[in-house]
Amino acid sequence: MEPSNIKHAMTDPACIYSMQKELLQFKRLDVWELVPLLDNVKALTLKWLFKNKHDKENMVIRNKTRLVVRGYRQEEGINFKESFALVSRMEAIRIFWAYAPRKPFIIFQMDVKTAFLHDTLKEDVYVCQPEGFNDADHPSHFYKLKKALYGLKQAPRAWLDKLSKFILHNHFFKGTIDPTLIIRRFDDDILVVQANPIEKYLKEVKRIFCYLQETVNIGEKLVSWSSKKQDSMALSIAEAEYVSLSACCAKFI
Repeated sequence: MEPSNIKHAMTDPACIYSMQKELLQFKRLDVWELVPLLDNVKALTLKWLFKNKHDKENMVIRNKTRLVVRGYRQEEGINFKESFALVSRMEAIRIFWAYAPRKPFIIFQMDVKTAFLHDTLKEDVYVCQPEGFNDADHPSHFYKLKKALYGLKQAPRAWLDKLSKFILHNHFFKGTIDPTLIIRRFDDDILVVQANPIEKYLKEVKRIFCYLQETVNIGEKLVSWSSKKQDSMALSIAEAEYVSLSACCAKFI
């Protein structure tokens, strides 16, 4: 059973270990530094979130813990200046998935673990010490954030800035129609979208993105379908939509 609060979590050794692991990740990525709080500065509070991952038999296989900021207490112009971040359009992703089997394209997915913890903040943000893990020598100190935390209003924008600088530095460029589409050319060929993917190109891209710490290659299984009601109806409608999209794309590309 997932703990409902920190008091409950502190009675479970597995949860304590998971929280310690989360804080070690903060230390490894140099997320914050402990400092005295400046006058007239309000510190944001933190919250522990707990989620258990289960296997097919509904047995707990991992206790997942995340420390987040109560970002809803941030004030624009004081705690942050800009929070806008580009988001890929689901329609574009679906069209690409529908068109991919026509060529055929080989599609791989990669995930960056605790992505927001890689992003350097432009603003000065202070947070309270996490409940249950106060520093014994400086119990009244606060943490000044160096990196973005989940829950901050500006965290998505900071991650986008970090990723954009990284990919442009490694000879990728953004699509003219959709700036969230990242492309890299190899001589007379192209990746991410190309008719005949070459394995050495894929290995090169994986090598580059692995420089982003904790990047995980998820492989070719990008989507798993599930529908609680009207399984047959949902599947047939989805198939019809994607077949239509695929046929439409084939005429234009």
